[in-house]
Amino acid sequence: MAATRILTINIRKYLVGKPRTKRRSSAVRFIRERIAHATKLNPVDVNLTPELNNSIVKHYSRAMIPLKINLSIDNGKVQASSFSEAKPQAKPAQEAKEAPAKKKADAKEKERKQPEQRQADQAKQVPADAKKPADAKK
Repeated sequence: MAATRILTINIRKYLVGKPRTKRRSSAVRFIRERIAHATKLNPVDVNLTPELNNSIVKHYSRAMIPLKINLSIDNGKVQASSFSEAKPQAKPAQEAKEAPAKKKADAKEKERKQPEQRQADQAKQVPADAKKPADAKK
């Protein structure tokens, strides 16, 4: 049975003293060691997902912000993934798909308006010249 844990690692304390050119590899090594320490396993038994590894190298080694990790422990092996991967993202994706469809429906409704309604809408719109106040410098 796989046990899951959430672990937050503050990499700033470790990376501040490192040269900028070596922060990427040092960050990955440090995170692997901290996971091994928290799970009481060897660093060899810790596997980082490619997405987590890429985010560490590209973002976290530069920004040095705390890293939240989802750990799956199974038979003496640890699978570490980014905590944001564990969240279900079905609802925002559905809303994003519905928004363009809604815009298209609104555009079609405008096209279907009767010619009289279009003329009435245009008559209601005031020309830009009429909105400007008269010159008061006379």
